[in-house]
Amino acid sequence: MNILIVGGSGFIGHHLTKKIHDLKYNYLSTYRTKKPSKLNFFKLNLNKFESKKNIISKFKPNIIIYLAWNGIPNYSKKNSEHNLYISKKFIDFISKLDSINRIIISGSCFEKKKDINLKFFVKAKLELKNYIYKKFKNKKVKQIWVRIFYVYGKGQRKLSLIPTLIRKLKKGINPEIKNLNSSNDFIYIKDVVDFFIKCIKLKTSKNILECGCGKLYSVSEVCLITEKLILNKIKFFKISKQGPVKKGMKASAYNWFKPRYKLQRAIKEML
Repeated sequence: MNILIVGGSGFIGHHLTKKIHDLKYNYLSTYRTKKPSKLNFFKLNLNKFESKKNIISKFKPNIIIYLAWNGIPNYSKKNSEHNLYISKKFIDFISKLDSINRIIISGSCFEKKKDINLKFFVKAKLELKNYIYKKFKNKKVKQIWVRIFYVYGKGQRKLSLIPTLIRKLKKGINPEIKNLNSSNDFIYIKDVVDFFIKCIKLKTSKNILECGCGKLYSVSEVCLITEKLILNKIKFFKISKQGPVKKGMKASAYNWFKPRYKLQRAIKEML
């Protein structure tokens, strides 16, 4: 079984590539700018991937894991449409490879959310999903579209919630987090990786899956847990004086997947 990971040097992709390497699968993973060490990577710029077609064709991938989407958190129309365009061009190419029997693609939980600030990103993601379906519908290729929820862990963007909390609390600075009464389905990066690994061989009739922990945590809870782990006391965050928690989106549960990490354990491991 040959696995091609596109977007392998990103936050999720790098963790997933390491896991696939440790499991001793035969794989190729792609990077865009800086090559990660000790893993089987080759440089692939989707803006001009023609020169790499031979590498991919000779590898004869059976499974493609497509994680590429440049510029996040830039959800603008221009960036979304550009990502859609280069993704379609790549899909056109791989759809002609006879070796492929499964394609696993990263979607987003934002597809379920009506937010004017995300409309171009969501539109582009859904259009890509439909495009892939049409390209492979007459082929014996299993398609799995994974809607990933609020993933966190080592290597994520520094301005995300938990890295911001860790960085500022370690310096004794008030993080001054807003929207404490909102809630999200936070899932640890190692659980996301486990989810994708299961998708490699998963037998399911469903084409759209949701990758989350299946539980909602308020931003206030995340702040309190992190603060207590770092400072051993509550200094900056008080137990909810923000009013009722605004319920966010929660991922579906599956009998074949159970997250191993609760929030406290995962943040402790990050520390």
